[in-house]
Amino acid sequence: MIITAKHLKDPAAQKGWVQIDNQYEFTTNRDVIFKEVKKLVTDRIWVEIRLKGYKSAPTLIMSVGEDKVEIDKPRDWPGAEDITLIYRHTEGPWHFLQARVKGVSKQAIWTYLPYVFIILERREHFRISTPTDSKIKVVFNQGGKEICITGEIIDISLGGVSFWVDLSNKTPLPSIRSMVDLIELELKLDASTRWKDEKIVLTKAEVVRVEDIKHGKGTKKRIALKFHSPIKEIDQLWPYIRQRELLLLKT
Repeated sequence: MIITAKHLKDPAAQKGWVQIDNQYEFTTNRDVIFKEVKKLVTDRIWVEIRLKGYKSAPTLIMSVGEDKVEIDKPRDWPGAEDITLIYRHTEGPWHFLQARVKGVSKQAIWTYLPYVFIILERREHFRISTPTDSKIKVVFNQGGKEICITGEIIDISLGGVSFWVDLSNKTPLPSIRSMVDLIELELKLDASTRWKDEKIVLTKAEVVRVEDIKHGKGTKKRIALKFHSPIKEIDQLWPYIRQRELLLLKT
């Protein structure tokens, strides 16, 4: 994290929000931090605990007092003196709370009230590769005619997806900067495991790349889409991306 000891001593941060490089904003104001932690408890927002070399499974903050926060302890908790809690509200960027550990019980990690609250304003998305046989269907309109193409997904994020299209069937492709009207995703978690039974359906995306790429024995088109779907639709992808990332870390 880019917050330094000098930042933590900034009088402006003790009163309110301070911006860094137009990408982050942070505060050390205790009232703001208490209200945020209280909201996490009330709304039961999932958080991850991050340390150097460790990332927990999603967990919950169970309670908060004037200077005491109770976190449901992950089974693989390695122990630490200082932790970062990472989470995201339904609509908004990533949030970070940094706190010092006060004590640990059989069921809980107890921390002092977090000493800094950080929001990442830069909305970049981490792209994760998908297993072979993860499929996509895209529907778009061209010249007043509805056209459907299918392909094999290369990678995916909360911001978009890229995929291979086989050119052998001569189906027209969408043009760069055009919009597509429907995206159906059949995702694989690994080579033998399908991600849930139902397809993930998104309703709008922009074509941001169409490339001729030498792939395998022949040339295929690689198409990249940028999602313009409602947040509720895009949030369907978050559990998959999380599980896929954990699987890749293990292997």
